[in-house]
Amino acid sequence: MTQLAEPKREVARPSQPPQRSGDERKGRWALVIALILSLIGCGFIEQWAVDWKRTNTGEHPAVAQRGVLSGMDSYALALMLGGLRGPLVMILWSKVENQKMDKDLEDVDTMIEWIRLLQPEFDTVHIFQIWNKAYNISVMMASPASKYTTILDAIDYARRVENDRPDDLNIKDSMARVFSEKLAAKNVTERSFYMQQFRKDSMTDENRKIAYPKDTRYHRLGIRLVNEQNGPILDEHNNLLPSLLQPTFKKPADLSQGSEWNDGSELQYLAPYQPFPYGVSAIAMGYNYAKQAQVAMTVEGQKPLQIGDTVVDSRPALVLKEWADNESDRGVQFEAQAFGLPATAEPHELEIQTAPAITPDAKPSDPHLVDAAIYSYRLSSRLCEDSVREFRRHLGNPQYINPYQNYVSHMEELQAIHAEAAANADYLQALKPGADRNALLSRTAAEYRDALTRYERMVLKYALEGPIADALYRNQRGTLDQAPAQQIDALYQQAIEMVSKLPSSGREYDDLRADYGGYVSRTASRLKQLTAYNQPSVLQVH
Repeated sequence: MTQLAEPKREVARPSQPPQRSGDERKGRWALVIALILSLIGCGFIEQWAVDWKRTNTGEHPAVAQRGVLSGMDSYALALMLGGLRGPLVMILWSKVENQKMDKDLEDVDTMIEWIRLLQPEFDTVHIFQIWNKAYNISVMMASPASKYTTILDAIDYARRVENDRPDDLNIKDSMARVFSEKLAAKNVTERSFYMQQFRKDSMTDENRKIAYPKDTRYHRLGIRLVNEQNGPILDEHNNLLPSLLQPTFKKPADLSQGSEWNDGSELQYLAPYQPFPYGVSAIAMGYNYAKQAQVAMTVEGQKPLQIGDTVVDSRPALVLKEWADNESDRGVQFEAQAFGLPATAEPHELEIQTAPAITPDAKPSDPHLVDAAIYSYRLSSRLCEDSVREFRRHLGNPQYINPYQNYVSHMEELQAIHAEAAANADYLQALKPGADRNALLSRTAAEYRDALTRYERMVLKYALEGPIADALYRNQRGTLDQAPAQQIDALYQQAIEMVSKLPSSGREYDDLRADYGGYVSRTASRLKQLTAYNQPSVLQVH
């Protein structure tokens, strides 16, 4: 059999790359060079835009540089990272939270700053990180000073966000909460240190020594509102620095003359309270930013995240009330120190202790502290009026009328504090050399009587067990708001007598009654002293 030969198979050979002409190579290099020049040009244009923005809007430059990357603008950083931005953010978030749980805070601050730069457009990110620094990270610090600076770093973080997002409601509200609910929170162990440190940090060294001459252990920790040197924010006259009151936004023409408006200055709403001879209160700072947030919502139409409109709108009034309470407490502490009384007790206890001890003819051992007490009392009285005005503004909007929270008791308490603080200031003023004692003590007696009636009425309305209240006045005609002072006083005395006969298990308002009762005791004690001082004509009940 004849065998046929197989045909030869062609072996596949690798194809040769096409030869590129010199023109193609030149075109490719031209494209690369154009891209490089474009990136450089973007950098120059972006820097020019930032400089123009700062020059024409009055923004403060970033005050804290944390290394090369942390000092970069978010636009430049995102441009450099490109598609790596998302994965890097995820890694940073995970690393921060893991190190925080392990109580390893090394480089955490830098990583949080990178997160801010990589996610600049998300308010929720910034709200969390402000809260994270102020609440979570600060409590891990060992000393009150370290905790304090960490809390202020949260404020500094918020202000860096604001440089890119001016007048942002959510950032303003977060700052207000850190100041009023962290630095000034009554349930925080380090509150006293925070409050005193902030006041002193706000002042020049010369004025601080005048205001607090006995404080020889002070060390400036700083407020980064102005520059990297950590303050102060007050000038040599104890007024806010002009740079903090410089408007940057023009008021729109369509707003009425009396309409509220954020003018873009850092501490706009503290200007009316100048000067600050004893430093700026952290609570005052909280009010300033709370007011900015409220105006951003009600006038500019911004919307809050994570909280309700009514919370933002009512916060200025509530923080003003807190500020008024604090100034009243400072007043009684200064008063006790001025007359050589121990000032280590709680302010509420000092209210009762100082009243009988400081008679109308008493001589202070430290007149400087008398002036400090008078200042705090008068500021407290003024803040009470401003807080009531804010509550009325809030309640004037039908949107915020809430049958379960109408703030009536807050306003009544503010009116009582206003009367007592004014009386305390006039009482101490009458003790100063050269004062018109009779005129001042006459006015003081009327103010104390007004305060006494208001506090007694509050006990009857809000701190009295139901069966006693029913027996005394609820089933009778008329209301407590319309009852004269004599009737209120008689009802109060009857109520206290009836409460004393109740078993402990049936006395549900003892704590609240003790709070109001302390003020009743103080005002009643001062009225007795004025009576003993031979002022019967001004002490008659009207």
